Amino acid sequence: MTRVGILGAGFIARAHAAAYASLPGIELAVVADPRAGAAEALARAYGARAATSAEAVWESDVEVVSVCTPTPTHVDLSLAGLRAGKHVLCEKPIAGDVVEAEALVAGAREAEARGVRFMVGHVSRFEADHLRAKELLDRGDIGPLAMAHQSITGSFPEWSSEGWFADAAKSGGPLVDLAIHSFDYLSWLFAEPVERVSVAGVRSKLAFPTYALTTLRFVSGRIATVEVSWAHTRSDGFNVRTELTGTRGRIAWTYRDIAAMRVSRGDSPVQEIIMPGENSFAAEIKAFIDAIRADKPVPVPAEEALAALRIAAAANESLARGTPVSLAPVTAARAAHARQAIVHPTDEAVGR
Repeated sequence: MTRVGILGAGFIARAHAAAYASLPGIELAVVADPRAGAAEALARAYGARAATSAEAVWESDVEVVSVCTPTPTHVDLSLAGLRAGKHVLCEKPIAGDVVEAEALVAGAREAEARGVRFMVGHVSRFEADHLRAKELLDRGDIGPLAMAHQSITGSFPEWSSEGWFADAAKSGGPLVDLAIHSFDYLSWLFAEPVERVSVAGVRSKLAFPTYALTTLRFVSGRIATVEVSWAHTRSDGFNVRTELTGTRGRIAWTYRDIAAMRVSRGDSPVQEIIMPGENSFAAEIKAFIDAIRADKPVPVPAEEALAALRIAAAANESLARGTPVSLAPVTAARAAHARQAIVHPTDEAVGR
């Protein structure tokens, strides 16, 4: 029996708790959150013990810990967990700051040498539709990937604890918190680095851009576009639309018709693949636990999560400057400038 703990008791923590509970051979032992009531409510639902500090988790006998706390806490909590000998699954993004994320990657590599695993929860890789599309692409069904588009749209996530998503300095806005799903997934599909990022965006209700359209240019010259929005109305719901275009065909699907993924090849009839309903968080957690038990590399290396954050940081910089940004090495000074830029973007850059 693998005993696990969760840091945080909010929306994502509840998703992790339900996923752990759905898997055999796993026991949720402790839930920690400074908000005692929230910790107690989540712990009670799964027969776990509640705590109000991370130290209580480090001192416990749990083997695995999910870090499901606000982005600015990811690095310190993950490093503390690794030093305590706990395998750590950290929610995306790996961090809000590239330089801090680099420190976490270094810490993860040191921990790995001691047999302690670290993974970032880029859950899109484990969603049935996203995974099936990669399998079709790798099999050559539509030929080599030439271009791609993904759109993730919804209303502002008002469920964040104390509204921290509305603080761009903490959340990084939708490009760091939401578009990073696409940056990671598309980088995984193209299997090569992004060399240039260009972004246009607009404000809606908040002081920073809540809608953005990003163009990614990969080192081969291939391109992808990513649309992301916290500006849609509640009645629009949450939706993800994806199109992958190869040299011989196309794969397309949306969350609203996810029962069928469509694959088209030239003049051939459109093929519809019925997609199963699966818990992507459970699939993600199972993959992490399996890697630990088999003493194998985790499926989402820390370096790849860092690469996705680099893209997101460059996207915010492009949005603030109103010009394309190259993915050059990120210095501490440039990282600080990017953080400041998203909080105080120029009117010209965001289409006031």
